[in-house]
Amino acid sequence: MKVILASAVLALALVASGQEPAREVRALWVQRATLSSPDAIRALVQSAKAAGFNTLLVQVRGRG
Repeated sequence: MKVILASAVLALALVASGQEPAREVRALWVQRATLSSPDAIRALVQSAKAAGFNTLLVQVRGRG
């Protein structure tokens, strides 16, 4: 979650300064049901990285 928040703040800062982002954002939506254990989370992050994703958008609340 901290990575997503930091990425959003950085993106807003770059837009406000008129500079273009240094890299492309390749995001992956992660449903909360897939976050069943620390091992599952590690596997998800490794798979996302191997597939070329650099941002994870993690659902933290369902039916909110």
